Amino acid sequence: MSHALQHGLKRRIKKVPIYAIDMAVGTGSPDWYPMTAGGVSPSYGLADARRGVTCDIMVPFDKMPGEDLAFYFVYAPTTVGGIGDVVLGIDYALYPDDLYHGGLGLNPVRTVRVIVDRPPFGVVMKRTNSAVRIPGKDLEKKEQIQMQFIRAGDLAQDTDNRVIYLFKAIMEYLSFEP
Repeated sequence: MSHALQHGLKRRIKKVPIYAIDMAVGTGSPDWYPMTAGGVSPSYGLADARRGVTCDIMVPFDKMPGEDLAFYFVYAPTTVGGIGDVVLGIDYALYPDDLYHGGLGLNPVRTVRVIVDRPPFGVVMKRTNSAVRIPGKDLEKKEQIQMQFIRAGDLAQDTDNRVIYLFKAIMEYLSFEP
């Protein structure tokens, strides 16, 4: 049993949204839509190719040691139709807290992890059925993550040729609280 749980802290699943407005243009220069669906939410358009949007996030201080960080995508196809799958994922670099101040430079080792998801037939927002995960063991003594949320439309498993709106990613993790 972990030290935190021995002292009366409870395990809790936390969900932290990372909105499109908090991301920047990345790989493949995806289109920015400030007023998607009549102004409801801003989004990025990820075409059927390698496209990505970037952000920097901190590893949550209250994440249970050894537990994964999971990322779900909230997206919608831009048009009706389509019968295939999309490949969504993360392209990231982890920065240790003791090397963050210049030790790794701007081109550290990157990791890409992907999932396959089935978009809706209509222009309907959905959350991916499964999450893309950064293993907990990889996050030990790490402080910051340079993240790119991608559509890997260049992979054979991506068979839906529609552009998708990416509204946000939801980071989910197991935390502890009193």
